Amino acid sequence: MSNGTNPPKKRGCLFYGCLSVAIVSIILVLMLCVGLYIAKRTMTKLIDEYTDTTPQTIELVTYEPAERRELKSKVDAFQAGINKGEPGTELVLSASDLNALIGESSEWKGKVFVELEDDQVKGKVAMPLSNFGPLKLNGRYLNGAVGLRVTLEDGKLSVRANSVEVRGKALPGAFMSELKKNNLAESVGRDPQQQKELEKFKSLQIKDGKVIIRGK
Repeated sequence: MSNGTNPPKKRGCLFYGCLSVAIVSIILVLMLCVGLYIAKRTMTKLIDEYTDTTPQTIELVTYEPAERRELKSKVDAFQAGINKGEPGTELVLSASDLNALIGESSEWKGKVFVELEDDQVKGKVAMPLSNFGPLKLNGRYLNGAVGLRVTLEDGKLSVRANSVEVRGKALPGAFMSELKKNNLAESVGRDPQQQKELEKFKSLQIKDGKVIIRGK
């Protein structure tokens, strides 16, 4: 995290690999693919139906300075343990912790809000779109929500969609059935550098409304 004057230090897989891919980036990529899939099928009609000219409101979570320091200390200690290969290293984050971290990111702030329910991640997004070939999407937003099951076991990341809504409308059943069959994080394992980082972790679980990350 930044203190407002110094740029935040780059972190390893925890933020810009494992967690970001699993909980933030995948949500955004999924929603973008959904939007483009729908738009390409019936063009202008469904662009109007499934996108908006304004973003939906995304809640922001901010921590007081003492809470921020405590969270930073916890995360830094976990990262140090991972880097040293210390056995039994574990990090437990609440949805508030995740949203506080998102709120400090210029890339994700105001675009993503996550909730943790039992063993599921639920994401709310308000994503600005860009023109895509003949599709004139600039100035429009993809407002939606997605439910995901996210696990990481011995370096193998799995992210599967349980539910997807765009502008309050559920995806067509046939498309949703196909989507559920796919591991949305499959491409991560094909990137040697990202896979190397993921292999530092024993597991990532969503359990009892918490993200539990364990090192090897």
